[in-house]
This record gives sequence, C-alpha cells and structure tokens, in this order.
Amino acid sequence: MYFAEYLLCFYLIKKVSRSWLFSLLGFFSIIIINNLASTYGPQAGPLRWLPIFIILFLFYKFKRFDNKILLFLIPLLSLWNMDSGIALMVGYLFTLFLLFLTGKLSFKKLLSVIFFLTFFSILIVGTIQSTHLLLGLKPVDFFKLFHILRKYALICTGMV
Repeated sequence: MYFAEYLLCFYLIKKVSRSWLFSLLGFFSIIIINNLASTYGPQAGPLRWLPIFIILFLFYKFKRFDNKILLFLIPLLSLWNMDSGIALMVGYLFTLFLLFLTGKLSFKKLLSVIFFLTFFSILIVGTIQSTHLLLGLKPVDFFKLFHILRKYALICTGMV
C-alpha cells in the first residue's frame, strides 16, 4: 500500500511540475519524512492520507473544482478517517475561499459549489443513518462524535 501511495504522489508531482528532478525530490522527501523521521516506523499508514491523494488525483484528471463526481467524493472520502477528512474538507473550502478572493470564482459559482457539497454531505449521512435503521442498528450519534472531536482538540491544544 505504501508503494501505491508513493507512486501516486510521484505521478502527481511529475504531471503538475513536468520535471523529473522535482518529482524525484518530492518522492524521496515523502519517503524520508514518513519513514526515517520517526523512531517506531512510518508516522502514518498509507490508508490515513489516501483520500486526500485520491481527491488530488481526481482534481488533476477533471481539471474542474466544481465537478459533481468530485463534490460527491469529497464528503464520502472525508468519512474515511477523522483527521484526513477534516483536512480534506477544510482544504477544499479554503481553496474555494482563496479562488473567490482572487476573483477566479464568482459568488454565484461559490454558492453553487457549497450547495452541492452540502447536499452530497447530507445525502451520504442520511444514507448511512437509513442503512443503520434498516439493518436494525443504532443510528450514528454525530453530536457525540463532535463532542469527542472537541475533547481531543482541547487535549492537543493543552499539549502544545
């Protein structure tokens, strides 16, 4: 799995920079930071940041930030892992904000993208809740989930 993730990072850097030197430098930097910088093995498993690399790859392929497939996959893949999901959603929303501030994105288009992102998020959460109810399971308590997230955020803030 590491090989696939590193290969995807190399491919993205190579295609965007169009330079073998930068792509090899980025490839070896990722390997060194992930493996050699920690004492007990890689700092994060390859599955932890895989959703971000998948979205980056699809963004490169679609070349449009308002593609409906991309807008559906962002909330879906943000459920993969808590910290990579937060990074994915906040990163995408911050990118939209920067595009709006620089004038490359109109206000109407910004509202449209945020609407579809919110719609797909509610659709995915509703599908999860409905599936749980149909299978006779307890629904997911999102308020408890956000409480736990807040608790861990406060603990990490105290550690800094």
